[in-house]
Amino acid sequence: MQLSRRDFLRAAGLVSAAAALGDGAVLGTAGRVMASYPAVAVARTGAAFYVGPGNVDYRLIGTLTRGQRVTPLGVFGDFARVIATSYRTPAGALIHKSVSGYVLRSALGRLPVGLPTVPLKTVPWTSRPLIAPSGPLVMPSVGMLLDGYKDYIMLDGTWYAARDFTVVFDAGFVTHAGAPSTSASGLVLQNATVTHDASNIAQLTLLHNGTDHGWFFGYSPGTDWEFFDHLPIASSVSAGQFTISVDGTGRLVTLGLPSGQHRSYRLIVPLFRRGDVLNISLSDSPYTDMTTERLSLSLAPLGKLQAPVAPYGSLRALAPKAGITVGTGMNTWRPGPDPRYEQVATSQFDLLVPEGEFNWDWLLRPDATHYDFAGADEQVHFAQRHGMAVRAYLLPSGNGQGMAPADAPWLTPGAFTRDQLLALVHDHIDTVVGRYAGQVGEWLVMSETIFQGQFVPWNFWLNNVGLDFIDQVFTWAHEADPSAKLLYEFSSDEWAEPQASAIYNHLADLRGRGIPVDNVGFEMHVFDATKAPTYDQLLADFRRYAGLGMGLEITEMDVNVYPVPGTLADKYAVQAQIYGDALSALLESGVGRSFTPWDFVDSQSWLLKPAQVAQFGPAQAPLPFDGNYQPKPAYFALLDVLKQQVGFA
Repeated sequence: MQLSRRDFLRAAGLVSAAAALGDGAVLGTAGRVMASYPAVAVARTGAAFYVGPGNVDYRLIGTLTRGQRVTPLGVFGDFARVIATSYRTPAGALIHKSVSGYVLRSALGRLPVGLPTVPLKTVPWTSRPLIAPSGPLVMPSVGMLLDGYKDYIMLDGTWYAARDFTVVFDAGFVTHAGAPSTSASGLVLQNATVTHDASNIAQLTLLHNGTDHGWFFGYSPGTDWEFFDHLPIASSVSAGQFTISVDGTGRLVTLGLPSGQHRSYRLIVPLFRRGDVLNISLSDSPYTDMTTERLSLSLAPLGKLQAPVAPYGSLRALAPKAGITVGTGMNTWRPGPDPRYEQVATSQFDLLVPEGEFNWDWLLRPDATHYDFAGADEQVHFAQRHGMAVRAYLLPSGNGQGMAPADAPWLTPGAFTRDQLLALVHDHIDTVVGRYAGQVGEWLVMSETIFQGQFVPWNFWLNNVGLDFIDQVFTWAHEADPSAKLLYEFSSDEWAEPQASAIYNHLADLRGRGIPVDNVGFEMHVFDATKAPTYDQLLADFRRYAGLGMGLEITEMDVNVYPVPGTLADKYAVQAQIYGDALSALLESGVGRSFTPWDFVDSQSWLLKPAQVAQFGPAQAPLPFDGNYQPKPAYFALLDVLKQQVGFA
């Protein structure tokens, strides 16, 4: 007779041990646990399935359904690493593919006993190579890598709470016996980028003092050395791979040696303090006997589930406390291969403004009888997944350089009567606004109808229907979704005369006649940063709208610094002042509702595209984040204004 595993254990008197261990356990002699192999676990709730860096920066690719079976491979903090043979995408499509990733342990049923802890070095953390293996060292200083702001640190546009990560520097060096050595070489980490006041600088130093003296690791909290540790590395060792791990407090440092040994140190003064930076530099001169072959920076996660945006560590966290939304223009064809784009967008902004998916010429209305909602649906679903409000941009504006509107070229002159045109627009508003009622909180209904104080002569609808077209579209939009806010937007030095008064008088007329215009939008495209409006000029103009009972929004801001003379730092300083003044005036006016740059990363700015360069001239760095998703002074200017508004310093 063939015994089952449980029968065999019962016969051996070990059934209680088997019950405790579960079916995945393997017992050795005397009932000792020798190993455990992965059994199955069952999702007891719908579980988000993640792959990606540790605790904060997971990248959601789909979900497990309740009752789905997975194979657990190990545990890491609050997560279990599992293999799933199928999962559902955020859109609900079932994908049959074996994928290894991380899910919350709390979302799974009983896990097998004895699952190994996933080694930190195998967790898919964020890694940035500073020097490629065997690559040349081009600069003696790599420069500033991390910005500390209060209790949070930013890397690649994402804020991390200090408790959530360990910074790891992975360095490889080769020493050359017999080579001249007149100075020590190595790696320096310090909490400042300049060294003119050494008394306030804490620094770690890993250095090689020649093959005769060997390796040292030292720490100075100011002018004196707290320790200078001679490392147990044989002088015959010609190559070394070191890791320096700094925890989120900046106080606990672990040094990994080429031998695999580790040494821990607790620092008196943290390597990054509130408002300071963590800077890395290398000394690798021709007069040393050491060469740096490899250097990289990583954020090693601790596996604890934390919010992806730290409180008070982002525009998004502060904006609601200041009584506004903070948005960004985005489109479906954003840089998909680079996860940093969506990461920064969703962590820094709480309002999504589709840049074209609701325009007629962006597939929404390819002809008079058909609608294509694919792009618009994707934007709305994206916003819902990330807890963002939506301002739909825009209902038909009719602006174009020819007789037909740019957003609907099939509306050729003479093809439709006035009544037919009004019927087309009424149907469009009922269909589109009605479809997204309750999902889109604000609609940009009309845009750019006034230029240099006069109604524009090139607007298709004003030419073919008349000024009462404006009354009609706002009324129809309100009827289609009474809960949505309706926005009227203006451009072209909208804060200066004669434009400013023409806009105000037009809106006063509409509001006086009961037309449901809720908010006025100023695009705030500053095409020349040397000619930007002042804080006082903006505040005086903004405050006028309180008397109309309207809210005011900055809807498409960018600041072109190309005309600004001086260094890039000079240009950024001017830009930061302009962004800060605009947001300050908006908040101080008492009518501010929303602040939106037109996209947020320089590489995606519309001003840098050939057509806009041809129309407006050369452009440079107009947005708050640079092309590497690093925050610029303009970003910190916006952050500081919000912090002052809510009383957080």
